[in-house]
Amino acid sequence: MNSFVSGGRQVTAPNIIKQGTMKKSIKTVTVRTVPNGYELKYDGMRQQEGFLYFNIESLLGGILKHVVMGDEKEQDPEECKNLLQSMMTWPDSVELRQAYATLQSDYEDAKRTAHTAQVQLASLDRKYESALTTIRELRQELAKSAIKVEAYNNLKRELERKAENERIKAKMKKFREEEEEQRKAKRIKVKPNDGTDEGRKLAEKQERAAKARKVKAENDEKRLAEKVKKLKNEQSAANEKKTADKSKKQPAKPKETPKKIEYSQEVYDALMTPLTIDKLKLSIRTLKVLKYAGGEINNTIADVVRYTKRDLLMIRGCGTTVINDWQAWLDAHGLQMGMNPKTILKEHDNH
Repeated sequence: MNSFVSGGRQVTAPNIIKQGTMKKSIKTVTVRTVPNGYELKYDGMRQQEGFLYFNIESLLGGILKHVVMGDEKEQDPEECKNLLQSMMTWPDSVELRQAYATLQSDYEDAKRTAHTAQVQLASLDRKYESALTTIRELRQELAKSAIKVEAYNNLKRELERKAENERIKAKMKKFREEEEEQRKAKRIKVKPNDGTDEGRKLAEKQERAAKARKVKAENDEKRLAEKVKKLKNEQSAANEKKTADKSKKQPAKPKETPKKIEYSQEVYDALMTPLTIDKLKLSIRTLKVLKYAGGEINNTIADVVRYTKRDLLMIRGCGTTVINDWQAWLDAHGLQMGMNPKTILKEHDNH
């Protein structure tokens, strides 16, 4: 008996046995209604659960595919609908099988194509990921290169700034040298009172310096003269006291009367000789005593020749050596200490 369940009831159909044939094995097909559709089960199923369908069309397509055609693969509802449409289009089972075989071949080709596409897509995905990795690496290298370029630019700017500073320093040095050369040239060319402002300024400067030197020299001479006069007074007082003490014991010696010196040009020239070391060839001590004899500043031999030996000995620092040095010079030029030079000078004026 061939039986199936319809509407929750199992229906059994009598076996149709032709005379002269053997009894055929019949599959048991069970259709059970479930809350959300229909469940199909049949003998020889590999899976324990039945196939689930949501409407009659897909159920009939599943029966055709699994029971009639023996295909146990999971069936798409759309595929079941297409299968029913094909049976209506090809009523002959041979044509239907041929069409189905063609479709199955096309389906397998499509699956292979899809698999190939998936493989290619996976390869493209890997290439895409590799490209992204390469892009990230290139971006990192670009960032490093940008840092290096920035460092190079900073170094270049620093070197340019140093070079510019060196050029400026060189220009300033050259400018100072040229300015110094011009200043030296002006100092060399400028003369006092040459009609230029620089010459006038230089003349005024020299005049002020000369006045300052003259004032300083006069002050120095006054201070020295006062000092000499004070020393002379002290020496005179000491000599007078000493002489007074001697006069009490010894009679006074007669005063020496200098002999008369006759006029001559040589005598006049000797009297007009300046009191300088290069003209007199005397010692520095002798020249100093003669220069400040009498508490005044003497300039020529005529100024000091009137002083006697006694007068000179009263000056501090004058001793036998100075007297002998001075007497030797006078003897060499025909003069003597204590003489009156006015007579010689007057006779020279008369000549």
